[in-house]
Amino acid sequence: MKKHAFEIGDALDRMSNKIEARLVDFMIHELGFAPSAARSIAWAIALWVL
Repeated sequence: MKKHAFEIGDALDRMSNKIEARLVDFMIHELGFAPSAARSIAWAIALWVL
């Protein structure tokens, strides 16, 4: 586990960023949120869930 800790952390960070980006896109394009609001909400959701 120690040997691959950096790679695991990097993969989790990329996954989190992708999920957050998809949430932002959904809120902007499907729900009509303002981009700044969508980013803030997606960040909070990702922080709470992930």
